[in-house]
Amino acid sequence: MLLVLRRLPLLVALLAAISAAVFALTQYLPGDPAFVAAGGGDATPEMVAAARARLGLDRPLWVRYLYYMRNVAGGDFGNSIVNRRPVIDDLKKFWPASMELALAAIAISALVGIPLGVVSAAWSGRWPDRLITPASVFLGSMPVFWLGLMAVFVFYRQLDLLPAGGRLTVGLTPPPVATGMLVVDAAIAGQWRVFADALRHLILPSVILSVISLAMITRVTRAALLDVLHEDYLRTARANRPHPDHRRAPARPAHRRRGGDRDDLLLAGARPLRGDRGGEPGLPGAPGLHAHHDGGVRHHQHGRRSPLSPAEPPDPPLSRRGEPMDLIIRGRSLSPLGRGSG
Repeated sequence: MLLVLRRLPLLVALLAAISAAVFALTQYLPGDPAFVAAGGGDATPEMVAAARARLGLDRPLWVRYLYYMRNVAGGDFGNSIVNRRPVIDDLKKFWPASMELALAAIAISALVGIPLGVVSAAWSGRWPDRLITPASVFLGSMPVFWLGLMAVFVFYRQLDLLPAGGRLTVGLTPPPVATGMLVVDAAIAGQWRVFADALRHLILPSVILSVISLAMITRVTRAALLDVLHEDYLRTARANRPHPDHRRAPARPAHRRRGGDRDDLLLAGARPLRGDRGGEPGLPGAPGLHAHHDGGVRHHQHGRRSPLSPAEPPDPPLSRRGEPMDLIIRGRSLSPLGRGSG
């Protein structure tokens, strides 16, 4: 709240600067409002001068701006030069249509752009991402007026699926005015035929208006979701998630429950050094530090064996070639240097 109060003077100054710039630009546009107000081509110079004095156009620019701001603060926007009616009455008449179009475009942008961004981030680097990301960049870089012309040409002129303009088909009676938005008023009144026709007229302009914001929302959602998916806490959670079949996973034996993870790490580091098993890398049967290391790990692993757990069978004796003696005795050799006959 304090931040809003501190920024409020800046907002007032910014609005005043923008209104002054716009007012100054409109005063130097081609054309003479006094000439139009006097009647156009049939107006005499005296009529134009009288209209200029009546509208206050003969005063300095800064004086006209001050009078304009005073009238706007009081809700008086003046009269339209075209239809001679108060501008505020035209605004009251036409703003519901603009509000309806803007809300429809925002809804389409959010309901389509956010799921597309989520899909693009979830399948990053795969075909959905490769399809959605270039499409969003392409649509976001297209001019809206060009997309509108192409949409009218395709869906109205060629396919005749959607109307090109208007809010209702000629001949349909508008619903009673409740909000000024035809779709909402028709739904409130229960006039579903009018509701469907108003919705059909709303589809094409709202979709075209939502294209740029839809592309922006898609890219922003994708970037934000990718940043979150690469956070450290999510990587840790994925690494520590339980096994999908953890209920049916076999229980660890009793003699391995104490210090089991530590023992597994020790054994994982010891296995590449062991050479007393056929098929494993190392020095077969050669004495050295690996034998002392292997014995220490076994003693730590099985030294405090539960009396109910079965004893680990000892390894079979090895020959000079590092092969089990029981296979040598049976007459079969696994050594690549020589094979016995069975």
